Amino acid sequence: MPAKVRPRRWSTPLVRCGTALLALAVPLGVRVADPSRESRRVAPVASDGTLLLDETVTGATAQAGFIAAGDACLTGAPQAGGPLGPGPRPLGGCPGGAIGPVPPNGAAPLGYLRLTDAGNDRSAAVLYDSPLPANGGLELTFEQWQYGGTTSPSPADGIAMFLVDGAASLTRPGAFGGSLGYAQKLPDANPANPYLPGVDGGYLGVGLDVLGNYFGDWEHRGDGCAARSPAGTAFHVPAPGANMVTVRGPGRGTQGYCWLGATTDNTTTTGPWNSTLPGTLQGPTTAAAPPHRSYWARSSSCRPAPS
Repeated sequence: MPAKVRPRRWSTPLVRCGTALLALAVPLGVRVADPSRESRRVAPVASDGTLLLDETVTGATAQAGFIAAGDACLTGAPQAGGPLGPGPRPLGGCPGGAIGPVPPNGAAPLGYLRLTDAGNDRSAAVLYDSPLPANGGLELTFEQWQYGGTTSPSPADGIAMFLVDGAASLTRPGAFGGSLGYAQKLPDANPANPYLPGVDGGYLGVGLDVLGNYFGDWEHRGDGCAARSPAGTAFHVPAPGANMVTVRGPGRGTQGYCWLGATTDNTTTTGPWNSTLPGTLQGPTTAAAPPHRSYWARSSSCRPAPS
């Protein structure tokens, strides 16, 4: 997914990036670090418009600093010889035998970042674990393509692009499913299940949510927050925030990741919560030359934002 980031006026001077996905859910994360607390090497402070990070993910390899978890792989690389394992690991080739449709392997320089194939209950993440200066804020752009899925009325789940505090080590995503690899989660809100933490040092998580559960605080998303999602903590059918971009704030472990806002015309506690997006986050499976998908992505870049 092409992503470009430029610093804006944020209080946190440095960041790290990440992206993930679950059977149609993806986090892409960036790490933002404070130089006063960061002992690892960081990129120099950049002036407005200076490109901090640019990765097309169309080739056989990705830049150092990008790590993969779950099913994430590069279709531009030679086919992998076997299963990928949970990671973290360097981004490399995709295994054969994928449930399609998926892009062909060995396709450099026309490859993609494939987060998952089209099977059920898949998850993946791509993380950039090198801190980037953000004392002036960041401007980030990216492209994504989500398609396929048979969940009715909306496929599950979506993609998240997130930033974390650069003082944290970005080696794993948060909980998948409705938490989109950024926030915490108690699966099915069942106390017998293990409580899964959000991404360590989470700063900001932007969810491109096809199904709609990232919008709500069901499964203990947003625990510890003074203000809750308009949808509250209840389980909703259909999910409350379908085809919506929802933003969640800072969190650590099982606390925080509070609902901040979403592309909806209704922020009251009485649904339905309609999306105000001009189009759909999910495209047709057979679209001609799809640029990206929740399983595929091209290009990431970060740069300081103009004042």
